[in-house]
Amino acid sequence: MKSKSNKIYIIVAAIAFVVFSGFRTDYFEISKQLDIFATLFKELNIYYVDDTDPDELMHEAINSMLATLDPYTTFMTEDEAEGFQIHTLGEYAGIGASIRLIDNEIVIAQVYEGFAAEKAGIRSGDILLEIDGKKINNQNSSEISSTLKGSVNSQVEIKYKRIGVKNPITVKFSREKIIVNAVPFSGMINQEVGYITLNSFSRKATKEVSLAFDNLKSEGMKYLVFDLRGNPGGLLSQAVEISGLFLPRKTFVVETKGKIKEWNKKYVTKHRPKDTDIPIVILTDFGTASASEIVAGALQDLDRAVIMGSRTFGKGLVQQPRSLSYGTKLKITIAKYYTPSGRCIQSKDYFHKDKNGRPNVIPDSLRTEFSTRGGRVVFDGAGIEPDIKVEDEELSSFVISMINQNLLFQYSVEYCNKTEEKIDLANFEILEKDLNDFEKYINNKNFVNETKLTDKLTEFKELAVKEKMISKLGKTITDLEEKLKKGNHEMFANDSNIIKKILELSVINNDHHEKGRYLYNIKNDKLIIQASNFLQNKSKYNELLVLKK
Repeated sequence: MKSKSNKIYIIVAAIAFVVFSGFRTDYFEISKQLDIFATLFKELNIYYVDDTDPDELMHEAINSMLATLDPYTTFMTEDEAEGFQIHTLGEYAGIGASIRLIDNEIVIAQVYEGFAAEKAGIRSGDILLEIDGKKINNQNSSEISSTLKGSVNSQVEIKYKRIGVKNPITVKFSREKIIVNAVPFSGMINQEVGYITLNSFSRKATKEVSLAFDNLKSEGMKYLVFDLRGNPGGLLSQAVEISGLFLPRKTFVVETKGKIKEWNKKYVTKHRPKDTDIPIVILTDFGTASASEIVAGALQDLDRAVIMGSRTFGKGLVQQPRSLSYGTKLKITIAKYYTPSGRCIQSKDYFHKDKNGRPNVIPDSLRTEFSTRGGRVVFDGAGIEPDIKVEDEELSSFVISMINQNLLFQYSVEYCNKTEEKIDLANFEILEKDLNDFEKYINNKNFVNETKLTDKLTEFKELAVKEKMISKLGKTITDLEEKLKKGNHEMFANDSNIIKKILELSVINNDHHEKGRYLYNIKNDKLIIQASNFLQNKSKYNELLVLKK
């Protein structure tokens, strides 16, 4: 315990060093509080009546302290810091598959094309039983994920069972360097419109976008749909460089303003652009955040692209990782960023909270008006508002319940396992008989549409048992349950079109992996289709971006 305590004191000292080296105004007050804390921590660990865990106490103290700030200022353990590096670098060593927990079993959720797991014959839906001869018992998906990772070329033996196959399968193969592409897909929507989707702003993001752009230009691209939906951000430098692919050199893209003078910076494009004229539509949604919003905000403010979709997340805060001792890190908010028009799109005020500790949200009435280079009106304080608003298709509680209970995923796994041959992407379709089969499947799985009504019925049933009234109320409860099941049939019919699309996408994803999913989307995603049609209507595009004299 003594050595653990010493380790914690070193962490405290490291944090103090970071604080002092960056900001000295409150040196005495910080030193005083650290001294009080270190003394308290020592006394607590020596004299408390029961044994204490210094690591657990310290993590609780650190996390509670940081929770009073914003959710992006976080302490990372050595393992978490490694995960942060993976996100930043876009590469790690492993088997090339993701996992999820379904019905207390660890299931392969996604196999990445061309990597070790796929080459070893592992498929989506396979259920892990053992890793290197050790049974998987009561381990969460995070622990299993760490076990599957390792050094490049290290051997791993996996035993798994597959739905429809009688005996378990055992495979042994080498881990590989897994490269997570920032651009998972690019392709032509039609003969003139190209499509690039960007998932993250890792260190290779600009290089990948640039290469994808060149390839599409060689295929005849005249217009670009740039998809930033669901992109949580990443490196600020990559946001500036990617903006610079479509803007003249030395164009001002973003400004950061913080407490420390050295973090007050204006960022301009440094390199020769790829194309400053090609019409662009950027797709956004609520998952578009941080570095993604820098790109969308800059190209909107400079009238260089049309933003289409729904409002972005509204994260206008900049973080910087600071290295601590023992491989740990402190990711700390150091500044706010401002788009070329001068607006900060941060949607929540974490520095002024209400009496319940919730951050204030800027009301629409108090949002400040700004202008794009051409005079179009834009606002601060709530993410990036699209130029053309297209709200996401809202899923019913019925469909959401099927997704949450993994029924669409599990059915698609069984669908793919029925044949060894891959489905034909060009002609594949979920037919009426498949939908009927799926409805029978969810009924056999005792599917429950999770609504407030079903929750209340469950509570009522439990209360009836507790109050010993189940014998009197049992028939009433059973009748209600049967009526809800009949209601499920009606809801299935109402949602059959969206269920069909999700099933098609899930089957394609299982059989043709990520690439297949994107090939399906560029032909079936309503927002992609609308963006493509809009780009090819030159008069509408030019009318929206027309410069005011």
